[in-house]
Amino acid sequence: MDFQSEFVQIGSVQIRYYGIIIVTALLAATFVAVRLAKRTKRDPEHVYGALTWAIIPGIIFARLWFVFFPPAATVNTFVTEEYTYNVAVSEVYQPDLSLASALDDTMTITELPQGFPDVGLQSGDVVTAFQLLDAEEPVAVGSPTALELNLFDLAPDTEVQLFIEREGEVIDPVTLRVDQIFNMAGATDVLVNTLNPAMLFETLPEDSRLAEIGFKPDDRVVSIQLPGQDEPIRVASLTALEANVQSLNPDDTVKITVSREVRTDRNWFLRNFFDLDNGAIAIWSGGLSIFGALLGGGLGAYLYLWKNGLSIGPWLDIAAVVIPLGQAIGRFANYVNQELFGKLTDLPWALHIPQATAETVIRASEGIPPGQPIVGDYSKYIVTNNVGDVFYTVHPLWAYEAIWSLIAFGVLLWLFNNRRNMFRPFDFLLMYVVQYSAIRFLLEFIRFEVTLVNGVNVSQAVTGVAFVVAGTLLLIRLATRKRDPRTYDEIAPSELLTKSSQDDTEENGKRKRRKAV
Repeated sequence: MDFQSEFVQIGSVQIRYYGIIIVTALLAATFVAVRLAKRTKRDPEHVYGALTWAIIPGIIFARLWFVFFPPAATVNTFVTEEYTYNVAVSEVYQPDLSLASALDDTMTITELPQGFPDVGLQSGDVVTAFQLLDAEEPVAVGSPTALELNLFDLAPDTEVQLFIEREGEVIDPVTLRVDQIFNMAGATDVLVNTLNPAMLFETLPEDSRLAEIGFKPDDRVVSIQLPGQDEPIRVASLTALEANVQSLNPDDTVKITVSREVRTDRNWFLRNFFDLDNGAIAIWSGGLSIFGALLGGGLGAYLYLWKNGLSIGPWLDIAAVVIPLGQAIGRFANYVNQELFGKLTDLPWALHIPQATAETVIRASEGIPPGQPIVGDYSKYIVTNNVGDVFYTVHPLWAYEAIWSLIAFGVLLWLFNNRRNMFRPFDFLLMYVVQYSAIRFLLEFIRFEVTLVNGVNVSQAVTGVAFVVAGTLLLIRLATRKRDPRTYDEIAPSELLTKSSQDDTEENGKRKRRKAV
């Protein structure tokens, strides 16, 4: 048996503490629900039945809510993925056949590229100036860079006269197009012209051919697969990339693979639905929303109660009393997974989390891309233990909610056991919604992992609306309670008592019929 920080390994079986805590929370809530059912003379077997129907839709809805409304920290977390594209060799590399490629720093022609137009130039000639055909005076140039800078903005087919010296004597000017003087294969249409030495795209306009193929800015080229080969070749430099394609036909097609930093947003989860580590299906990795759990679990329980002809209100009230107990215990699972902590604080009860975890969340919450430094002075929130490990101090948000939920459980349980007749069925459900909406709305102000849609905090929007609606309904129901003199149990009598009464009525009827006979 091997105990790790997040799981225990027993042979080949891995048991996560997160799952153990969640199961413990369910068992504790179920235990109390059974006792409440017995106390109100209801069949406790329905607790197990409703729970069975609630678990699977609760988990599914909890994960789906997280997937469709991921927190900002998750959306701003990047993972590396590889994408492969089919690209023509001519779009990967084009040999430089321009005059500029043959010029040294003194503007002397060293060796003309093979295939260069025969306009009378030869090795050793020196380019001294150029002149546009409609210009009055030539422009002297002293370096290939100066020549390119002067011609860069001209159309590729613009004709230019070049003034040449050969062995110290001036010869007749030659006429060339701009694209014959320097390479205009374009910085955005040929792969090697867009990459820096680290094999990253330096520039990639949206209207370029490479962008149409699917390449993105900041992609890194990692490999190339040549025609007829089964395996790609890793390439770490432009020289290596060029060497692999120089001997190929320009019309051949190669496969270029790039690595890309991708945000783990909604689309990523859906694309990687069956990724067992972090995909939408990986419920064991964390990322279960309480809103989805309540909706899915509530729907499953409701369907069970409806199918079995049970009174909905009393059973949902029992659920509303015990759910805070499950939440209080379940929040410790967030601690084990090192999630659900608040913003940085130097309060005495601050939670200490490892530097790497904290900086990952800070980077993700603020949308800082990989490789860029975190800007800001966080020294007051940094502590070091006696062995030199660095920690950040944050609000223990999970603990705040756990404590609140435990108090809410105590209050709701006391009211249900001792003051139930002051209320009507569904009132405890409304009280649960009101109390949880209030604390969740407030805690969102100090939460790192908020969920934003168009700049709106989804959790605060949901809980704000829920608080107003549930609170209004509860106040109206309490204000009109005196109009109905019946007790809680008279309004929603126990199914066991009702069944017993029906059985007694049937037995009395049978006796009367026997006497009549």
